[in-house]
Amino acid sequence: MAMADYAPPLDQLLTHGPIKNSAEGDWPDYVTLFRLGPDQIPELIRMATDHELRWSEEPGYYENSVAYWAPVYAWRALGQLRAAAASASLLAVLAEPDDEWAASDLPAVYALIGSPALPALTAYLDDHTHEMYARAVVLTALTRLAQAQPAARAAGIAVLLQQLAHALTDDPTFSGFIIGELTDLQATEALPAIEQAFAADKVDITITDWPTTQFEFGLISEAEMQRRSGEFTARRRAALAAMSPGLVPFLGPVPVAARPRKSTPNPAKAKRKQAAHSRKKNRKQP
Repeated sequence: MAMADYAPPLDQLLTHGPIKNSAEGDWPDYVTLFRLGPDQIPELIRMATDHELRWSEEPGYYENSVAYWAPVYAWRALGQLRAAAASASLLAVLAEPDDEWAASDLPAVYALIGSPALPALTAYLDDHTHEMYARAVVLTALTRLAQAQPAARAAGIAVLLQQLAHALTDDPTFSGFIIGELTDLQATEALPAIEQAFAADKVDITITDWPTTQFEFGLISEAEMQRRSGEFTARRRAALAAMSPGLVPFLGPVPVAARPRKSTPNPAKAKRKQAAHSRKKNRKQP
């Protein structure tokens, strides 16, 4: 492996060692730590997308090589540098479906980059040759970007609604993911389209259902959600059983005392995430 190809100061990233945190709020200031600046952006992009560093087939590489972590440091630094030039290139790391670090980190990276990343994210979503779960990561990136930059909120919601219109024709699971993101944004302007999608039976109810969505928007009470969700339970069980006979999903209504605030965990969102994770885990099963 040609680690010497990376000149100072990027050579530090190759030897810094395993990451001790993953939450965005806990990220160190990598730009200061590694003495990085705009001049390093092209090489940071190369490192962040260096497949050999992340996925070397050398025996024992993952267990023994500290260089494995260098691309993660690189894409986090690109976010902190607000490197718009990295917007399209970074999406290449989603080609590896098992990179949970990329799936977790990239939405935060794009939230840091901000509005200049919107064209690249939109183009990626429009290309249906990309794997569905990679596109779902990009949906989350759009949401995080819109939450971080209020000026980009309307544009982000417009992209999500456009994707929902396309997904309704052939992809109920992706429709469920999109509705989840619109719910996280509390995009009330999207409610007519969301209701229409459920009414047309074009949403995978193993991801979310209409009563849960109504509750998350604050349109109905917990008790009403519990009552209405009951009719979906048998359908969800049948759908999940068909998807994977060995899967034991979360099927019950969400037990919460009141509509969750932003500062508290959202159990309805947790249910969506659990369903999505189960779908992804079982995607290769017959």
